[in-house]
Amino acid sequence: MTTAGGSMAPLAIGSCLRRGWRAFGQAPLRFMGFTLLGGVLNLIGQLAQNRGSDGLQQGGPAGYLFLALAGLAAGGASNIWLNVGLLRGNQIALAAGQPSFAELARWEGAAVLRLLGMAVLMLLVNALVLITCGLVAGVLSLLTPVLGMLALVLGGAALLILNASQVFQLPLLVVEGLGPVRAFQRGWSRKTRRWAPLYLLTLALHGLQVVMVLLVPTPFAALAVLLAVGLLIGWPVMIGTLMAGYSDLFGQGFVQGGITRMLSER
Repeated sequence: MTTAGGSMAPLAIGSCLRRGWRAFGQAPLRFMGFTLLGGVLNLIGQLAQNRGSDGLQQGGPAGYLFLALAGLAAGGASNIWLNVGLLRGNQIALAAGQPSFAELARWEGAAVLRLLGMAVLMLLVNALVLITCGLVAGVLSLLTPVLGMLALVLGGAALLILNASQVFQLPLLVVEGLGPVRAFQRGWSRKTRRWAPLYLLTLALHGLQVVMVLLVPTPFAALAVLLAVGLLIGWPVMIGTLMAGYSDLFGQGFVQGGITRMLSER
């Protein structure tokens, strides 16, 4: 979104949230049911991974390694499937349509491969920043510990800015069909501060998901259930908010084009 002078206007987070909520209201039961299905599969995968890891740490047989790897793969695949489906559904809902459950659940192999490629790219870029930051901090700490600490703080800020700039990688990869490198460049080309609040929203929801998984095997499992119920609504709304912000920053034409492309693939 641009102002009359041609400069980038601030992203209206409140407006994006309201549109995300309205999109959720187009098919709330389908969104919640699909989120529940994806969440259960993801939880099973994470629990299997944890069980396999615990077995390996206790010196168990090699079968625990297979269990850990299978759980990791299942958790990752279900998470990607869930997010791609919710994105597809919110695209339709933002255009005042009502997505069917089949549209939410359809597997898109090409989009999954692009997302996996993006995950590898971000892992490499983050590792490069961390290694560089560590080396610089180590050298500067030889001069004075204060400079070493400052380098670490600046490195952390750089990581935050880097990852905030990629908050729209999901629609860029799935809707526009860009490759990982092109999506990274497109995300970085926009001013990060415009969408930093959305990045913090996604971090908060990911944090709740982690807390929920950690609470399941504890006496506070009831709290995990409450968090799960909140995520059944919060996660689809977050994806809808992300899609609304994406359409504001990158243009409504991208959204409409993405809808047309995906509907043609039915």
